[in-house]
Amino acid sequence: MGRYRTVRLLGEGARKRVYLAMDERLAREVAVAVVKADGLDANGRLRITREAQAMARLGDDPAIVTVYDVGEEADGTPFIVSQFMAGGSLDQHLDREPNRRFPVRRALQLAAQLSRGLAHAHQLQIVHAGFGALNDHELHVAVDDAVVTMQAIAAGELEEAAMARRRRHVRRS
Repeated sequence: MGRYRTVRLLGEGARKRVYLAMDERLAREVAVAVVKADGLDANGRLRITREAQAMARLGDDPAIVTVYDVGEEADGTPFIVSQFMAGGSLDQHLDREPNRRFPVRRALQLAAQLSRGLAHAHQLQIVHAGFGALNDHELHVAVDDAVVTMQAIAAGELEEAAMARRRRHVRRS
């Protein structure tokens, strides 16, 4: 992966393997999400690029995990490089709680942080279609020093959906 030296596997989902890596050029730890490219067609590769572009548009808001880079391995496998969040995933935090439930006060604090991240994304017309502790194709929201993920739809796709909605409305009129 060029300048990114893999340190260890952080986790794996249905569509990605995420590694802790060292950015050799900037001497910083990063998270590298390597997309499982089996069966990935041109549209799938375009979605990956759009996801990275949408995340990059969010800038360095403290509630959003920053995307630094996107690229392909020598064999064409796509990857996305982002800020490393040392605190792990929401799912890992839930594993440490009795019955996998946060106390009410903590749950409300987390919900407030998630809301700030979502509000920032929505202001930039980036919306999510799903929400969960382990989603694979996602918008990453920083909560304390952990990562929560939400499925992201790039603004171009949002615009396409809005145009389709307008066409359906015109046909009904």
